[in-house]
Amino acid sequence: YRDSTGLSSRVGRTNPRWNEIDDVTGSPPEPDARFEIASEMCGKDFLSVLTQIVESDLPARSIVESAVKKRYECDSSGEILCLPSGGLPWKSQVYELE
Repeated sequence: YRDSTGLSSRVGRTNPRWNEIDDVTGSPPEPDARFEIASEMCGKDFLSVLTQIVESDLPARSIVESAVKKRYECDSSGEILCLPSGGLPWKSQVYELE
């Protein structure tokens, strides 16, 4: 078993199987209809990622950047960051700021 839950795999699964027959029409599925399904899936996935970046990652960056600048106020070694709230996406932000 291979994990195939990435976007390209999910899109690929919208393609009709070689022997697939539509139960209602009795003929093979319409490729254009399947393309529309795949296109909508990609759009939703893209919008989800964009929303995460705009509504979570970017606002967190300024908070993490401020914590990095004030790290010596929190701990004299500068190795500890004090973040004002939990759940903040901080790891990638710290990595980029270093």
